[in-house]
Parts: sequence; structure tokens; C-alpha cells
Amino acid sequence: MTTGSDTEIVARLEGFDTAAALAAMGGKTSLYLMIVRKFSDMYGNGMPEKIDALLAANDLAALQREAHTFKGLAGSLGHPGLQQAALELETAVKTGRPDSEIRAAAADFLNALAAVTATIQAALA
Repeated sequence: MTTGSDTEIVARLEGFDTAAALAAMGGKTSLYLMIVRKFSDMYGNGMPEKIDALLAANDLAALQREAHTFKGLAGSLGHPGLQQAALELETAVKTGRPDSEIRAAAADFLNALAAVTATIQAALA
């Protein structure tokens, strides 16, 4: 259960460019919040294990696809920090950087994702 109006919840999403995200969604706050909630539910848990498994399997193609997907999702949410972290991971894989750099980019991405989902959960509380 959330406390506060949709507008108050949106205002609590620190680090998000909610104005741009809402503009892209035609100003539909309820749609935006539905997407934010789904994002948190779907990706709030389990991503570190998924990314670790892809790294352990050296499945760089799948890792690049995940990063690309998150780059778009972060753009839709209006979170430039997560979008940049996903871009850096995607670029590290795509350009064949050394394993240590890919792992560092993956760690940065997971830290950004954890911060975003924590912010969403706090805003919805």
C-alpha cells in the first residue's frame, strides 16, 4: 500500500527526471507509477544473481542484451544514472574490454540498480 497521492509519490522519486518521463507518457501519472512499480517488482530482486550467472558462463551476448534492455527501461523511467550505468556495461561488452573492466561495469550497474529500486520502494512506502 502506498501513502500519499500519485503526485506526492512521484515527487519522492529522487534522482529521476520525472518531468521527462511523464511528458513521454502524455502526463499520465498513474501509468508512470504503474511502470515504476512493475520495474521495482520485476528487477528489485534477483538481478545480481542473473548478472553473476551470465558472467560466470561468459555469456557476453546475453549480458549485452540485458544491459541494452535496461538502458531503455531506465530511459523510460527517467533515471539517467541507471541509464548511463547500463550504457557503460553494454559498451564494455560490445567493445570487447577486458574481463576486469566488464566485471567493474557490471558491479557499477548493479549498484545503480539497487539504489534505484531502493528509491522506488521508499517512495512507494
